[in-house]
Amino acid sequence: MIWSKATYDGFIPPLYLNTFSGNREGVIVEGNRINIDKEHYLKYDGKDVCLPTGTPVMVKLNRWFWFMSKDDFDKLQLQKEEERQRQEEDYRLKSITRREEAEQFNSEFNFPFEWEIGVKAVLSGLTERSMGNGLYQNTVHHIYLKNSVNIDRVKRNAGDFLCTSKGGNNGHFAELRTEEYFQDAEGAIYKPKITCKSCLKIAERWRAHEI
Repeated sequence: MIWSKATYDGFIPPLYLNTFSGNREGVIVEGNRINIDKEHYLKYDGKDVCLPTGTPVMVKLNRWFWFMSKDDFDKLQLQKEEERQRQEEDYRLKSITRREEAEQFNSEFNFPFEWEIGVKAVLSGLTERSMGNGLYQNTVHHIYLKNSVNIDRVKRNAGDFLCTSKGGNNGHFAELRTEEYFQDAEGAIYKPKITCKSCLKIAERWRAHEI
């Protein structure tokens, strides 16, 4: 199922070239020619293509005219659709797996405070490593406290990250920090997996299996 090259038979009207778009149906006629749009004909090398007279074909224009039998074209479209559906299903399953893994990992912690996932935004919108919205492409997900905690040496206020207080680098452009949620392919909203190594080091004391 490959496209074969064809050329216009005679002088091609410029207006026809300008209005030719997409895929058009044609039919093989005698003399190794293709009739399209009733009044236009293409010609091709009969040594490379062997299609009987009357065979429906599909024609496209991409610098040259290209054609293949309509049967092959339909098979090709079916293959593309099956591949698209396979990729969509693969994406759906992977997104669900990412959600399940994040939920499972985050559920291992039994925090004595309300929390969300937060990111530390920086003024990086014009750097090549940034996303253009103040976040880096490899954004780290922190534990963002919704209320204060004062346990042992862990003293944080509501609005702090577990790894740093507002007195630390958490305070730089603090107004840009945001809570983060992801959505899987089925529309389920969830907290991303905690990835900040400093947050996780402190959070180890609250792992469920250690309580």
